[in-house]
Amino acid sequence: MSERAPLRVVATHDFCCAYPPSPTSYGSLPGGEGLKSTIDTLMAQGPIVRADAGDFAAPGALATLSGGEAGFAAAADLGIDVGVVGNHEFEWGVEHLRTHAPQTGFPLLCANAPEVGLPPTAVVETEGGVVGFVGLTCPDPEVYVSAPSLDPDLAGVAIRHAEELRASGADWVVALLHDGVDWRFGPRGYEAIPERFSEVCRPWAHVVDAIFASHTLGRWIGQIEGTPVVQPWPFGAELGVVELARGEEPRAYCMTSESSGRWSGAGSDLLEEASSRVLGDLVEPLSSRSGGPAPLADFFARALREATGVRAAAVDMLASQPPVDGVLSYLPAGPVTQADVLRLYPWPDATVVGEIGEEELRKVAQASWPWPWSVWGFDTTDRSGGGPATLAVLEGDAVAHVERVLGRRVEWRRTGVGLREAVGRMLS
Repeated sequence: MSERAPLRVVATHDFCCAYPPSPTSYGSLPGGEGLKSTIDTLMAQGPIVRADAGDFAAPGALATLSGGEAGFAAAADLGIDVGVVGNHEFEWGVEHLRTHAPQTGFPLLCANAPEVGLPPTAVVETEGGVVGFVGLTCPDPEVYVSAPSLDPDLAGVAIRHAEELRASGADWVVALLHDGVDWRFGPRGYEAIPERFSEVCRPWAHVVDAIFASHTLGRWIGQIEGTPVVQPWPFGAELGVVELARGEEPRAYCMTSESSGRWSGAGSDLLEEASSRVLGDLVEPLSSRSGGPAPLADFFARALREATGVRAAAVDMLASQPPVDGVLSYLPAGPVTQADVLRLYPWPDATVVGEIGEEELRKVAQASWPWPWSVWGFDTTDRSGGGPATLAVLEGDAVAHVERVLGRRVEWRRTGVGLREAVGRMLS
């Protein structure tokens, strides 16, 4: 066995502009400076290639504050060598992506959506060897706000480009795939469910030396058709690592990122201003748990109900921390800033109201959100009142969820109240 340090490909995914070292239920996210420090430490130990598996430029406070621009520029300060486009990089449209992709300073790949105009592959040369990368964005068109034209033959795309990379002299070929394992959090804790994802990769996994997974906010280390797959915790909490050495089988594992101070790169002025705007104070911490109680989401729902003056409100809230302990989002006691609220809800926050019946209101209140990485917050003045009720929700997925639960269309009208504005009023 060679005594030479192996070449390490080190990847993050779904960083989601988590540049500030934000608090979590179990400690803190490392933030951008923490990631940079961790990579610097690894570089001192031997050759590395720094990769990203998508959703780095959005969502997040920085993306919202800058209209989707600063997330691309800030990524240039993270030392990334190559990345793949995630579904959230399309959040502001294909032209926006094309315009801002060069600001990252690294090849941003998208092999299975060729009309986007980004390169399908990249080659990174190191003292440890040449690594070719195939970048595959999420193959499910349903996860996009506005889906690009996706090639339905994912296996054909992956196989063709992997073979071309090997023919060009790549020692290894690595796939960056913006998709990952399903999972749940139950009585036994976190449990990965890799079957669906394995079926996505099985037809082509044999042509690459390693696969970095992402997108679902889960964690998994395993093999598909003998090829190692690694999906670290998201938001920069972990790095996925694949060690490559000639004549040896690749080795995959995860490592925890270091924590550090405030972000000093691109967009730091926007984050600093948002962090200095205190909206109010919380007496006790609030959190939302996957498949369980969601007092934080309920708090946001109450803020929306009071701001709109309606009888009931519901809010869908996605994860803003890795579900290490089942908690998806967390807000500590003490001062709450604009940056905190943006971190918890960075999405478009226009709200609508609609009239539903009493029994329908109960159905909405009792319905659970269909995905483990998000929760359904609900608040009402009186759950046992009679007659029709006015319900406030956010435009988008929440509207679709309510109508799916009720089995009918609802006539919605805009309120003119934004969720973050409502939460700010609640805290003031």
